[in-house]
Amino acid sequence: MAEAIVTGQLAPEARVLGIAFDGTGAGTDGTIWGGEFLVAGLADFERAAHLRTWALPGGVASVRDARRNAFALLSELGLLEHPGAARLLDSLDEQTRRVTATMIERGINSPRTSSMGRLFDAAAAILGICDKATYEANPP
Repeated sequence: MAEAIVTGQLAPEARVLGIAFDGTGAGTDGTIWGGEFLVAGLADFERAAHLRTWALPGGVASVRDARRNAFALLSELGLLEHPGAARLLDSLDEQTRRVTATMIERGINSPRTSSMGRLFDAAAAILGICDKATYEANPP
């Protein structure tokens, strides 16, 4: 944007739409961003739209173990009983399912996220592609 202003392609007061689809970023509202549409100027921005948020139980633990993230997403969408959730549920022992559900219900160490990266992590776990990350963005 700055380069376009310097070269005369944009006026200094111009506003632009930026789309940020990434893994994890601290949002101004206390949630973990990563699926945002931002309207910005040189000195400010407004979050115009974003992916629906869901709990990320254990925070970084759900980044490492995408099954926890997937469980949380399906739980919040009311899809744990869906046949497509069976493989994921079978991969988690009863205690992990119970503890994760309690964390989500009570909001214990479960920050909200709108992250596209975390959405892809959850999809990879649900599909059985990759359950645990050994490096950033490993599941998707």
